Amino acid sequence: MRRWGVVLRIASRDARHSLGRTLTAVILISLPIVVAIGSLTFWDVTTSQRYQASSWLGHTSDVQAVTLRRSSTALDQDFTADRLSKTASDEEVDVTMQTLADWVPPGDQLVAVDTLYQLHLTAPGGTGYTVDSGIQTASLDAPRVQAGHRHGVLETNHAVISDDVARALGVTTGDTVALSLTVAKDRTTQALEGNAVIDAVIAGSGCAIIGDGTLDIDRLAVAGRTQTAWYVTGPVPVTWDDVRTLNKSGFSVVSRQVLASPPDASALPALIAQYEVPQSSRSSSPWQYLLGIAGVLLIVTEMILLISPLYTVAQRSVMRTAAMIVANGGDRSDGRRLTVAHGIVIGIYSAAFSVMLSAGLMVGIGLWSGLGIGILPFWPLALSVTLPILLSLMASVSPAHTSSHIDTSAVIGGRVWEPSRLYPVLLLSGIPLLAVAAWFGSVFTLVLGVALLEVGLIGSIPYVFTRWRVPNRRASMSMRLALRDAVRNGHRTFPAMASILTTVFVACALLITLSSSNEAGWNSRPHVGQRGQIFVSAIDKTDSVTRSRALMKSATDAVGNERTVVSKATLYGIAWNSGPGGPETMVEAIVPADHSTLTQLAAVGQMAELDVAYIVDDGTYLRQAGYFTNEDDMVRAIATLNAGGVLVPDPAWINGAGQAELRSLDMKDIAAAKAAGASDDALPNAQVMASQSFAASPLTRVNVMVLSPAAATTLGLDSVPLGELLTVDNPVNSVDAPTFQATIARQVPGASAQVITPTMRSIVLPYVAALIAIVAAAATVALVVALSASDMRPDLDTLDAIGAAPAMRRHVTTWQGVVLALNAIPTAVLSGLIVGVLAVVTFARFWDPGDPHAGHPVGGPRRYARRHASPVCARRNCSDATSAASNPPHQLSPLMSDVPETVVIPPGALASSCVRVDTWLWAIRQLKSRSQATAAVRSGHVRVNGEPVKAAHKVRVGDEVRLRVEGFDRILGVVLPLNKRVSYPQARMAYDDRTPERPRVHIPIAVREKGSGRPTKKERRELDRLRGYDSHEHH
Repeated sequence: MRRWGVVLRIASRDARHSLGRTLTAVILISLPIVVAIGSLTFWDVTTSQRYQASSWLGHTSDVQAVTLRRSSTALDQDFTADRLSKTASDEEVDVTMQTLADWVPPGDQLVAVDTLYQLHLTAPGGTGYTVDSGIQTASLDAPRVQAGHRHGVLETNHAVISDDVARALGVTTGDTVALSLTVAKDRTTQALEGNAVIDAVIAGSGCAIIGDGTLDIDRLAVAGRTQTAWYVTGPVPVTWDDVRTLNKSGFSVVSRQVLASPPDASALPALIAQYEVPQSSRSSSPWQYLLGIAGVLLIVTEMILLISPLYTVAQRSVMRTAAMIVANGGDRSDGRRLTVAHGIVIGIYSAAFSVMLSAGLMVGIGLWSGLGIGILPFWPLALSVTLPILLSLMASVSPAHTSSHIDTSAVIGGRVWEPSRLYPVLLLSGIPLLAVAAWFGSVFTLVLGVALLEVGLIGSIPYVFTRWRVPNRRASMSMRLALRDAVRNGHRTFPAMASILTTVFVACALLITLSSSNEAGWNSRPHVGQRGQIFVSAIDKTDSVTRSRALMKSATDAVGNERTVVSKATLYGIAWNSGPGGPETMVEAIVPADHSTLTQLAAVGQMAELDVAYIVDDGTYLRQAGYFTNEDDMVRAIATLNAGGVLVPDPAWINGAGQAELRSLDMKDIAAAKAAGASDDALPNAQVMASQSFAASPLTRVNVMVLSPAAATTLGLDSVPLGELLTVDNPVNSVDAPTFQATIARQVPGASAQVITPTMRSIVLPYVAALIAIVAAAATVALVVALSASDMRPDLDTLDAIGAAPAMRRHVTTWQGVVLALNAIPTAVLSGLIVGVLAVVTFARFWDPGDPHAGHPVGGPRRYARRHASPVCARRNCSDATSAASNPPHQLSPLMSDVPETVVIPPGALASSCVRVDTWLWAIRQLKSRSQATAAVRSGHVRVNGEPVKAAHKVRVGDEVRLRVEGFDRILGVVLPLNKRVSYPQARMAYDDRTPERPRVHIPIAVREKGSGRPTKKERRELDRLRGYDSHEHH
């Protein structure tokens, strides 16, 4: 230990004396770590739910909380108020303004900010303008009120408007405008009117702020065209107990203290807690840990290779000190200790530097977020301490070992060391391992193959040096000098080339692998729609249907103000959180093979945006959501739904007759027990309501069953609108998605607008990783050029002395960087492309091994075990299983009775979403030619949805077309938008014939018996009366 103490003191002294070199090493080691820790912290903070929820509060620390009235009954919420749910009690709570006043912590005060949707302003001249979201408040300094540079109190009947509103109305400061607002009250609408004097015109767009009390709105109303947010301002924070207290009155609360220091998950209500993923369950699978470890090792190796040239160049300054130690009784091991001691000392300096910078950066991010240091992850500080010391120590080991084994005569003679023959063997063995990994989908084999390939590439670099021993005589003098210097200083060139090779190799492999893996990960789970679409829904899935529809309509209007909505479709069904204790009805399928019961297919994974239990649809929503991969699947699925059938996620659920046996379950007892807080073991069994066989087709893009409305009615299943899928003309990208969603959430409290798009992290991460690797490679080249220039200074001074051109010095160092790049980058790119492609194939095989059901035993009891921790219904416990099973099997409706199952619509005959009405009528063989169809439309013989249309009118799935033929109307429902004429069986699948049966008119006919002769005069008079004639009128 005394020897180590001596060398550490010597290394510390040398580090202080060579301050420039020490500072360069410290910056080179610490700066990447500080940047990485700062980036991780900023990303973790800004993407957390707590930070996004704090957008309601802003960055001003005196705003402690914000609360909104969400329900007329008590409710439960999570820490961020993103998830709301009604309690088991349906009793309405009486709330007054005194309730809020008593709730506010002592020392704080309430500031009310009313949001007025569709506020109409009318100028004295009669010109009108509607502001999408107006504001009513008593102070222009209220939280989240953007009043430009205006401050202070805003009096009643006074207003501040933006310049675009002022121009549209033709008013200015001092003018009076009339205000009108339509609100909902007692199942009707009420018009509120008032007047306001314009105090100021501010910059902006679509802004109108009126003084408190200008419009007499009901701030405690749950649903309507207004929403009031009460901000709690002052020094006293709002605790979790305060939040739970106000939840009992139907208010949701976003508290700054709760966001900054959330309580333990055990403090959450039972229904909310089941959706909170505990830390233990967030653990990744072993292969993900393996990939993470491999990635960290690659990054550490890259940084070591980047730092190593700095230590090898610094060896020359250490050699004199080491020689003096040897002269005074030391040995070679003391030289190694001295080099390692330099690494330890520089590592300690780097650790102190990185800790100070990282801590300051993290504290700054926490203060900027407005949530303090409580939102910060502190584990990166441990990395800022350990990584610099570890990297510096590991980077100094190789130069220390090399310094005691350098053959001086070999270096002077231009001879390099011969590398071990093991490295080419490792290189050649890594490629077959990668192929094996791609073939079998083995992630462990993939990581092992990448490791062998990378080690083999790095270890085989010295073989490249042999090509440089005798430079081409036609090369310039500067190039020959650069090559000879690189060969003689292989201890510097070797890690430099290894660093460049590693960085470029990692960049190529990561860019291909992460991009493809992100795409595969996105496709591995179903989504409620296609990329770029917007799904609007109520946050609280336990809300009534009326309130949910009102929220969805308001959110749709808000989206329409931001983007042009091209089309929309409503998703019907039941979500797992549709009640305080879960859904009250459920459907399960009986598998023909083993008669097991299943509710969903776990191998597919649940929807990313909505945890749905089952879907009820006629094909309209599925078509717009893009669940059909080709036209044949779409035709088959829509035909099945129109026939009153069902779509199942697994073809194994369909029997040989093309039907699936389903049964509906009454879950009321389970939901009530769960809402009452019953333990998992005490939950009752569900009861079978009905059992029926339906015509079925597979739909493997979703994990749940899709029922036709007829099937849902037959089984007695509930169905509510879960959301509205909107298609906009200008899709929202991943960059703008968080801001867009927050904007809609603020405009329509209680509603959610989810942009269906991958996260920004998944899109940017591959390119950021590749960019960092490329920058690291460029930095490596620059570092080696600078070090070689410093190391070759005596030789370059000699060249200057013998009359070499001044540009010679610059050309020599430049050639070294060029040669390094040209020799390392092509090899790295080629190997990175190979590894990236094979990695993509490996992950594809890993996610889809060929048997999607292998290793995934799922079923109804397992699904309910997760939600209710108890089997739903055992056959011996279902009292009405026998009676339900005795129901007659479901028969195909007359719509599809004459269509064979093998009918397929030819390619190109199906339009994308809509088709001209005349083209459709001709395509489904209702009229003989296209010209006849056009003439029928122009003559007024065709109506769509009860309205006369032109021939160019577009019809979509679900429209009703009336065609008058020979004095009678044929009523046809559009099932498939055909644009080409097809055969009758194919055309029969494209429409639903809703034409009622023609009434049969009984006309009596007089028949005389044969042989009775001519009728007498009396009989002729009777015949006239029968025909309605008077016989006397004929004469």
